[in-house]
Amino acid sequence: MRHLGRVGACETKIRHPAPGRDPHLTTAETALRGESAPVGSSLREIGEGAAAYAEQQAIRRALQVTSGNKSEAARLLRTAVRFLPT
Repeated sequence: MRHLGRVGACETKIRHPAPGRDPHLTTAETALRGESAPVGSSLREIGEGAAAYAEQQAIRRALQVTSGNKSEAARLLRTAVRFLPT
């Protein structure tokens, strides 16, 4: 791991929520709501949020295509029914 040097007090990033945004939401929660990641989010947080959003959209599409049949949607997504929302 590379050492990036010491961060001075004036260089510390402070996360401020955007106007109108709930400061308690995680990056994944903002992605699920269709919002962009908060300023200061790490690439890992952004990736996890994007993955959660994509997963939710895939589940919605599969349920729509199968007219709400969870067994069939799970088969299409190659997962178990228990992993689909109730």
